[in-house]
Amino acid sequence: LAASQAGDQFMNLNLPWVLLFGIDLPFCLVADTLLLYWTIPEEIERNEALRQAMQTAEERKSVISVEAGTSPVAAAKQLFEACVERLQRYDPLFTDCFSQDARIFYDEGEPRMLTGAEYKPRIRAAVAEFQSRGEFVTWRQPRYLPEGERVRIEVERSSSERGELGRLTLLVAPTSDGGWRVVEMRGAAWR
Repeated sequence: LAASQAGDQFMNLNLPWVLLFGIDLPFCLVADTLLLYWTIPEEIERNEALRQAMQTAEERKSVISVEAGTSPVAAAKQLFEACVERLQRYDPLFTDCFSQDARIFYDEGEPRMLTGAEYKPRIRAAVAEFQSRGEFVTWRQPRYLPEGERVRIEVERSSSERGELGRLTLLVAPTSDGGWRVVEMRGAAWR
């Protein structure tokens, strides 16, 4: 029973509704109180899991796992596709595509360079803003350039609202946990 309806029924002295409300209210209070014993611990656990998922202070598990013997270009393609898919879903864990120690170079404005750990909160805020505006931002037309066990990926960025956003260059490399991450990005501009 909605509170506004209950208030209207009291003001109109509608006896059946007043009785229903009077009978329902004590049962609701008891049920809500008893459920707190289950909901509070679950809510605390859920908030801790969310905090862990959103933290940027330490390296989290890699976005992809690469089997031994996979060529660097194949691993880079796998990482790129996983990151683009997260970006297109507005997934805040898109940040896991970047290493904590990555070097992010901006084309213009200040700052000119950030670490991955400093950049991740900016990415999260930008992705959330895109989602709230309904703006679709993506990376497309990747070109893979092997550099030993690392791979440089040149991509075009585009936005459903702002059109072409220019070229972005990513340097991706294997990580100690068997995955791959972006270790350098040039052309950053999430404005």
